[in-house]
Amino acid sequence: MAVKKGEGKFEVVYSRVTIPRWGEDITGWLTRPQRRPAPGLLIAPHAWGITGFVESFCHRLSRQGYSCLAVEPFSRGGKPHRSVVPETARQSFRGLPHSRYVLDLRAGLDFMRRSGDAVPDRVAALGIGDGGRAALDLAAERDAALRALVLAYSPLPTGEGEVKPLALPFLGLYGARDGAAPADAARAFAGVVARAGARPQLYVYPNAGHDFLDDERDSFDPGAADDAQAKLLDFLGANL
Repeated sequence: MAVKKGEGKFEVVYSRVTIPRWGEDITGWLTRPQRRPAPGLLIAPHAWGITGFVESFCHRLSRQGYSCLAVEPFSRGGKPHRSVVPETARQSFRGLPHSRYVLDLRAGLDFMRRSGDAVPDRVAALGIGDGGRAALDLAAERDAALRALVLAYSPLPTGEGEVKPLALPFLGLYGARDGAAPADAARAFAGVVARAGARPQLYVYPNAGHDFLDDERDSFDPGAADDAQAKLLDFLGANL
């Protein structure tokens, strides 16, 4: 999902960053407009961690005026090679302690707010693929004080009592041909959000599968990806 010529209106500052986390350091990828602070987006990447796709995705959003911080799930090692098949990458991701990664995201959120990169009370979370579960759990913590949640083809729980009520604006971007993150689970989750009194927006692309945003993979769907980014920008503009 490379940045297109002339896309956006802000010059972008970008770098790898070291994030302090209660006695240790983790890593992330930060992009932001030159003038800060800006509305912020905390990103939990997909099963490969931070890749070229994730970096360019952040860059596109910062060109539109948002500070983005992607928190590396593999800060401590074990990152799968970009060439491995999706199931191998997901196995590596599922081997990470889930609660630890939620705390990594919390450290990233604190970093964005304290560094002056993001407007403290105007931050949303975005989960891509397998990163969505940790983004969802962070968003459900009231003291995280997030403004909204976006999930892009993130697997969601379906069992009784497994879906946490979430009283936040929610945007879901899913593919109808996605066996890893079924759209029916996203529809059920959107219903939970609505019953909690929030405003869910769910878009299911009929011909898209998993990873349809990722232009580094064969599953990339340019039409769905362009429409999803437009929906994302509209959503962020309304909620941040």
